[in-house]
Amino acid sequence: MTARRAVPHPMRDNGQVPNNPFPEIPVTVPQIIRQVGHRTYQRGAAYQRNREVVRYSYDEDNRTLTGLVNGSTLVPYEVTIRFFPPRAGSAAFAARCTCPVVSNCKHAVALMLTALDRASVAKKALSEHPGPVGAPGAVTKATAAKVATDAKGFAGSKSADVAEAKKSADPLAALRASGALTTAAKLPAPDAAAVEPENPQGSFALNELGASPSLQAEAPASKISAWRKNLSSVLSARQDLSGIDSLRVSGALDLSMSVSGSYARGRNMPGATPAINLLARPLMRSKTGRWVKGGLTWDTFASSVGGPVGRHDIYPEHERFFAELYSIARPWQNMYSSHRDWISLSAAGSALLWDVLARAEEIGLPLLINGREVEYAILPPARVRLRAAALPEDSEENPDGGLLLEAALSWEGREGELLRQLWLPAVHCHPMGTPRTGFFALGGLAQQEYEQAAKAVHWKTARPGALDEVGRGAFVQSEQTVQSEQTAQSADSAQPEQAAAQTDSAASVEAAPGDVAYREGARRENTPGEPSSEGPAPWSPGEQAHPAAPAVPNLPEGVELALIPLVEPLDATSEALISAGTVKIPAAERPAFQRDFLPALSRSVPALTPDPALALPAVTPPRLVLELTFDEEVRHDAQLGWHWEYPLNPFEADPEHESGVQRLPVFGYPGEKGGEVRDERFEARVLRSVRSVLAAHPALASLEERRVEGWETRELLSAVLPKLRRISAVRVRFNGTPPEFVEATDALIEVTVTEGNSRDWFGLGIAVKVNNWTVPFAQIFEALDRGADRILLGNGTYFSLRRPEFKTLRTLIAEARELDEAGGELRINRHQAGLFSELESLAASVQTTRRWDEQVRSLLALVEASEARETEPADGADKPAASPDTHDKRNNGGVVRPNLNRGYPVPAGLRATLRPYQVEGYRWLTFLYEHRMGGILADDMGLGKTVQALALLAHAIEEHRAAAPVEPFAPFLVVAPTSVISNWAAEAKRFLPEAKVVTITETTAGKTPLAERVAGAHLVLTSYTLLRMDEDAYVSYAAGLGSGEGPGTPGWGALLLDEAQFVKNTGTRAWSIARAMPARTKIAMTGTPLENNLMELWALLAIVADGLFPSARAFRDLYARPAESGEDPAHAAATTARLRRRIRPLMLRRTKELVAAELPAKNDVRVNLLLAPGHRRIYDTHLQRERQKVLGLLEDMDKNRFTIFQSLTLLRRLALDAALIDPDAYEGVTSAKREYLVEQLPELLAGGHRVLVFSQFTGYLKSIARALSEKGIDHLYLDGSTRNRAEVIEAFRAGAAPVFLISLKAGGFGLNLTEADHVFIMDPWWNPAAEQQAVDRIHRIGQEREVHVYRLVAEGTIEEKVMQLKASKAALFDAVVGEGEFASAAVTAEDVRELFALPEEKDAR
Repeated sequence: MTARRAVPHPMRDNGQVPNNPFPEIPVTVPQIIRQVGHRTYQRGAAYQRNREVVRYSYDEDNRTLTGLVNGSTLVPYEVTIRFFPPRAGSAAFAARCTCPVVSNCKHAVALMLTALDRASVAKKALSEHPGPVGAPGAVTKATAAKVATDAKGFAGSKSADVAEAKKSADPLAALRASGALTTAAKLPAPDAAAVEPENPQGSFALNELGASPSLQAEAPASKISAWRKNLSSVLSARQDLSGIDSLRVSGALDLSMSVSGSYARGRNMPGATPAINLLARPLMRSKTGRWVKGGLTWDTFASSVGGPVGRHDIYPEHERFFAELYSIARPWQNMYSSHRDWISLSAAGSALLWDVLARAEEIGLPLLINGREVEYAILPPARVRLRAAALPEDSEENPDGGLLLEAALSWEGREGELLRQLWLPAVHCHPMGTPRTGFFALGGLAQQEYEQAAKAVHWKTARPGALDEVGRGAFVQSEQTVQSEQTAQSADSAQPEQAAAQTDSAASVEAAPGDVAYREGARRENTPGEPSSEGPAPWSPGEQAHPAAPAVPNLPEGVELALIPLVEPLDATSEALISAGTVKIPAAERPAFQRDFLPALSRSVPALTPDPALALPAVTPPRLVLELTFDEEVRHDAQLGWHWEYPLNPFEADPEHESGVQRLPVFGYPGEKGGEVRDERFEARVLRSVRSVLAAHPALASLEERRVEGWETRELLSAVLPKLRRISAVRVRFNGTPPEFVEATDALIEVTVTEGNSRDWFGLGIAVKVNNWTVPFAQIFEALDRGADRILLGNGTYFSLRRPEFKTLRTLIAEARELDEAGGELRINRHQAGLFSELESLAASVQTTRRWDEQVRSLLALVEASEARETEPADGADKPAASPDTHDKRNNGGVVRPNLNRGYPVPAGLRATLRPYQVEGYRWLTFLYEHRMGGILADDMGLGKTVQALALLAHAIEEHRAAAPVEPFAPFLVVAPTSVISNWAAEAKRFLPEAKVVTITETTAGKTPLAERVAGAHLVLTSYTLLRMDEDAYVSYAAGLGSGEGPGTPGWGALLLDEAQFVKNTGTRAWSIARAMPARTKIAMTGTPLENNLMELWALLAIVADGLFPSARAFRDLYARPAESGEDPAHAAATTARLRRRIRPLMLRRTKELVAAELPAKNDVRVNLLLAPGHRRIYDTHLQRERQKVLGLLEDMDKNRFTIFQSLTLLRRLALDAALIDPDAYEGVTSAKREYLVEQLPELLAGGHRVLVFSQFTGYLKSIARALSEKGIDHLYLDGSTRNRAEVIEAFRAGAAPVFLISLKAGGFGLNLTEADHVFIMDPWWNPAAEQQAVDRIHRIGQEREVHVYRLVAEGTIEEKVMQLKASKAALFDAVVGEGEFASAAVTAEDVRELFALPEEKDAR
């Protein structure tokens, strides 16, 4: 078949075909064939012809076609196709599919051909409808009704219909009327007045187009209701419409009765009847209405087993039925013939056969016998029962009460006191299944077919039709029986035992079908301490005393075939009873029957409830007795034992004393005394049921005498005994008083903090208090470790360990143990305030020391108050800091401790007006300083971290003057990058002029000693380089300092690490020096405490608060590895949230959006630029070369990391400018980014704006400088090699040039350039913090104009993936430091593989 050709249009031609709901896609059939090949195209065309495309949609803006296509699985495949602009020699599209082929498959071809076909047909149908569509709401009810009439096929003239539909302003109505759109289900169109407008670019469900309302009849701005979308997707499902497809026909299950021939065993025995092997095959209805084979065999349904349907001409429901039946019963064969067309239902080995057959009625599947339809019924499960009836009056054996016994398939049901029965003689039914799981019964035509088949193979007799001998009965039970049941129920309701132990006990004595022969009176209850005997007489050995009895089915007259499943497979005794046929007992021999056979027979085969007129005596069966003897001293222990009790007189209605029973061990042995009375089959059935109950309790399953203790006793009483009582032949007997178990709901956690043996570590004690019992948490921890879900106390009280607070407490204690490498007793560090906060939130009582309160609780209160003021600045600005008084009152018996969180007024010597959030930061810093703790000040860049630190210095100076003016002041040491030192000196001179500031600009080696240089100083400024070079000098000086409190507290007054990301690497010398440097407090100041991974955060915390996470290994195992692995996002998110809570008291971070709302807006725009054609060819060539080199190195990324990084850097440079990698070879190749910048600058400068331009590559910045010089644009330049850095910065601030070219590393920190308001970031960097540092040079306090940031990205290059990695790193930072959601920042081999993916591969993905 030749597919229709379509002329590709990149966009819909609304001028030619207005309101076409099926837009054209930009591809042609030759292009499809050329890209996928002829073979794939032919397969896809077949899928398109078979209407395998379920739905599709086309996004013209993104040139993307998406859809669902049926395949070889139950769920349709998802196909996405992106079309590319026409370009010689390049691919026209990239197709991705969820099928195993993945790309350019037959499903994609089918989707494109369907879209082309729909667009072509729709365009042709609407070509005669030019001009705009009518006004919204122009569709009248009359027109809608006319369109609906056309959809049903009752239209007169098609041309008139089309004209009328076009007047209705509904393009889909016109398409339907023209015949361009048809479906198998001609559903009427809905009333147009009640239809909401649809989205013209929505998803097109191909099975519902025949009934779609107008897509553009009303204003497209209206929103489609969610319920309408949901219901439309339901109605458009392909499976829903396939069932009524007019092209499909009904199937049928044809049955054949195979009767054994002349060599059958027993054929010549008198009265012998043949058994039937019931065979089945699939048929279908022909066009003439006859049932024909139609090429159907069971093998044809093999591929439909567990897979999609719809591959045959029959209804899918019927096809699924045949597939399921085929999976249960395979084709039948014997040694003489092979019947591949038939399966044997009689030999089916699965009980699922009945579930499948039961669906035949539901789906309307006819059942045939030898090609002719029969009336059939599938009945509910039946039971095999022993039916007893009076012999007919004309019988020779029955002058006075003879009995007739036979096996029956029976159903019983009660209606009040009326008992209804339905039965069929089992001997006349035919068994099915191996083992026998059911029967089928014949009557009418089916019985005749059976008799003819038997006669054909020379059988003299055949079984009568069971459906011709249906028995029905109804009688009222005696008043005595009803009263005994009511008495039993009332006795159960008054049972004084455990509530759990009497579950369903009332139901257990209720009379069940067939239990008249075992009827007992009310269960007798015993007073506590006396032996009790309880449990009803069994109606069926080993069965539950009140099973779910099937309701009596309504078997209509005229049924010729009945399929009858059994409640349980047929056992040997029942099968022997069926084979025995009808047993007649003369009246004279009835006493002998009742004495010698009735007890054993009643234990083997339950009896159908007989008519009371028969006056059969009640029989007391044997009982399996579980005897429990409770220990009066140890109340929760019990001794249990099992034994059998056989009644000496089975017709005595429950012997009241042990003298009336014979007691036997639970397991017999040959020659035992009294063993001759045992009924082994009865005992085996009962024991089988008991063991099924005890399977969940292996310690009891042996049925041996044993002792149960503690919680095991409660489990026995509450969980095991109720199930055992439901077994009719089991009785439970108590000796002594059962113990009581009470669940405590007031288990309270107590936390105690005690003084430790060091300044930082405190003892931590945790216990649980239940009533007056105190349980050490070590016991709870051990119980949780072994998987226990509760703890039982000695007084019978127990409490559950499944409460969430215990699980959380266990996690917190495990974390505390992991963080304390010393081991031994449980301890907590004063830096671990976040951990203590969570422990305190779980506890009902907390006992702490005053020193702990001063240092930890006060810090928590200070942080909580600060956070409250930040979240509610309007209300919280004047609120006092929260104190721990509320906690103290709760935890110390109402004794209120004094407020330990004294205020810290802003020092008078500070010549600055602090903002409210800066005051909070100063108070937090001062608290840490006063209590000799450290922290991280992680405010956003530009929020004044420097002035907050200077306020702390002012406080220290004033405190020193007031406390010990004669003692030398311990100066503050500020370590910062060299470029920032001058800024610190200027800020100190401006805000704290009274302080003596000493700036160290050179090494002290061989020159003036450090002690002489800084003598009398309050603030010492140095760089990381000089600190590393003069380590001994700084450490020696610090060791000689003291704060006036004795020789035990030497060190700098404070160590302030500005731009602390410089010491994030634990392998550097600077980090080691900073961690070991003696200081009263250490503060890390950085807006980016986390840049690449969590271990950088640990590096800073190890310097300023080494007690928070003492071990790097523990931090990596507890936090870093789970958070960064990406294997379990939920666990990673929980880990980062927990880490955020731990560091919260010791890291203060405020963002501009939160505390500096007055800042102008910042517009951040990503600009995607296409490489020039020549540049693109060069990039693709190098990409192929580097890709082949790198992909082979990914097996060991750690070993080859440097080589991989070299290739990545080369591609990043190449994405900027080809001349960066080879100036001579690629001279003159255009750089799209440089051209874009040069084009944008004149307009910006004309508007009075000033611009910063950042790049990581100085060579590229210099090429930009040359281009600006050629255009006559004044500019300044700054990179790491610039000597006169301060002069260049001051020149820009003074307005010497409107454009400032800055390398990202040289200008990423220490600059305040609020004179500019536009930033161009020429190349993206992996680290989002580096770019944010650059942007914050202008978006900071002091900026008065709106800030615009332009991030230039070369489309189709490695820079796109760099942006993705940067986003994941930013998400990690926000998850730990802020309140964002977690995203893994780990760079994997798959990430690198994506970086080197070819452009078409990325598009396909």
